[in-house]
Amino acid sequence: MHGLTLAILWENELLWRAWRVWRAPHGDEPRGLGLRAPLLGALAIPALLGLYGFARLAEQGGAPKDAPLRVAIVQADISQYERMAARSSTWDVTRRILDEHFALSQQALAEFRPDWILWPETVYPTSYGAPRSQDGAEMDLEIGAFVASRGVPLLFGAYDVAQPGEPPGEYNAGFFLMPVPSAAGEGAASSRSSGSGPGEGGAR
Repeated sequence: MHGLTLAILWENELLWRAWRVWRAPHGDEPRGLGLRAPLLGALAIPALLGLYGFARLAEQGGAPKDAPLRVAIVQADISQYERMAARSSTWDVTRRILDEHFALSQQALAEFRPDWILWPETVYPTSYGAPRSQDGAEMDLEIGAFVASRGVPLLFGAYDVAQPGEPPGEYNAGFFLMPVPSAAGEGAASSRSSGSGPGEGGAR
């Protein structure tokens, strides 16, 4: 909406003026006289924005009536990755995490067919899309194959290596995989959104 930033600035300015009037000594002069104008203006701005919103909705035929978005939030009861990896191996831990999330996601698909699936937090405890071994590359492909075969988008957390122009290291990142039809069959397209801080991905 054009002018929204200006409206917010004016709202803050009017509230600040009202606060200054309230705090200033007035002697015998009624304080309400000085408060009236800024307070009325501060009330008018959200009222006008609300009227504008109702008018825009009326132009577009009212509020959208689309079906609600169904999301399956899948999170296996697995924690303390480092301790588990020390007892076995990083590959074993990552393998178990993937298998449990695949199984729980399949269960959700069978029960209510979500529009997309979410694996929250840094559920994939290593880098995605930049494997450091053949095992890692195969696990990356498994995730893409799961999305492609089920035909449902997947949003999950993992680690990502620094891109050109970024400080070196690994970063917490979110990956969104979308099933994409192709001439060779169903595939999965990935998009990336890096977090703000470095992570500590495991080696595979």
